[in-house]
Amino acid sequence: MTKILLVDDEISILNVLKDFFSAEGYDVTDISDSTLAAGILKSKDHFDIMISDIRMDPISGMELLEISR
Repeated sequence: MTKILLVDDEISILNVLKDFFSAEGYDVTDISDSTLAAGILKSKDHFDIMISDIRMDPISGMELLEISR
């Protein structure tokens, strides 16, 4: 099953995306804290796709992209 990491500091957007992708059968992990997302990306967890907001504090979506590489 495809694993998706959703990262957004706006809970309402995060919930809509999670509901949509979950209904389509994807394994979704949603996180509203970019610092926690960075920690998960640095761990041994594997995600096939990351969908992230760009403008977040303290770690931006672009920084998360760099961490994910």
